[in-house]
Amino acid sequence: MNKIIVYRRKVQYYLLHYDFSNVISGSAQPQITRQGLEKVIVQICEKTKQKEIVSVLSNINDILNLVKDVTSWPLEAGCTGKRRITSFLL
Repeated sequence: MNKIIVYRRKVQYYLLHYDFSNVISGSAQPQITRQGLEKVIVQICEKTKQKEIVSVLSNINDILNLVKDVTSWPLEAGCTGKRRITSFLL
C-alpha cells in the first residue's frame, strides 16, 4: 500500500479558498457538521507538486501581508511638520 503524504499547509490554503456554502446546514444558526465536512474533497497531488504549490502560495501570502502592513500605516507616519494644503498649491 502506498503512503499518501499531504502537507498541512497545502490543505490549509485549499480550505481558505473553499466554498463551504454546500456543506453549511441550518439557517438561524449556520453550522458545519461532520457529515458536511465529509463532503469536502481535497485534491492531492505528488509530494513535489504540493511543496511547489505551498511555496508559491506562501510567497504570495507574505507579499499580501506586507501590502496590508504598509496600507495600514497612518498617513502621518514619518511626517516632520504640518503645513496648510494651500501652501502646496502654486
